[in-house]
Amino acid sequence: MTTSLVISGAEATTVFSLLGGNENAATYALGWTLSRSDALLGALLDRLGIRVPTGNVRIELQRHGADGGYTDIEIIAPGECHVIVEAKVGGAVAGMAQLERYRPRFAGVGNNLIASVSAANAHMASRVLPSMVGGVPVLHLSWNDIRQIIAGALVIARGSTERRWLRDLDLHLEGYVAAQVVSSNLVYVVALSPAEIYPGYTWIDVVEKDNAYFHPIEKGAGLRRRRTT
Repeated sequence: MTTSLVISGAEATTVFSLLGGNENAATYALGWTLSRSDALLGALLDRLGIRVPTGNVRIELQRHGADGGYTDIEIIAPGECHVIVEAKVGGAVAGMAQLERYRPRFAGVGNNLIASVSAANAHMASRVLPSMVGGVPVLHLSWNDIRQIIAGALVIARGSTERRWLRDLDLHLEGYVAAQVVSSNLVYVVALSPAEIYPGYTWIDVVEKDNAYFHPIEKGAGLRRRRTT
């Protein structure tokens, strides 16, 4: 006899399927597995360039701050490291305003870092994310990067229970990797006007003379000037 569990028409392939397929479902699954797998925690911190703590580590989900907001995941080893993970479904990444709200959470002792996670690859994310926020480095990982880290952790994991959590997490995150980054397929049409920006220089001149154009694409950044190489 074969028995399966179906949730809203979709088969539940792992226990993490019970959480759904939204942002919290991904970060709860990742946070739980980080707390159950030293191999995964070590591999993730190593990828972020942070030395694995020698003392106790606390994984916090949805930690409330004085700013009234919540973080997705925080990895805290007092005196050694503090990592805030901000995750998104799809290709979006956190905006500067959101990242700046996290800065006061760091105590300033040990290695502090903000890790962005979404379906966007590093190149796409770098066009929006800052490299630093108030002196705290910001690094981006795609969900596919996370799955590669899980694969590496599986090689060194000890015990069948730890390996089972890692396999279940990998299977759960498969859907987040498959989420299409819609913006990567967009085609932008730039309307050119003969109107002058200033005397003797028109919007057409921006493209034809300077090989550049203006666009209001990056969130919170206003108009940006790009070369048209």
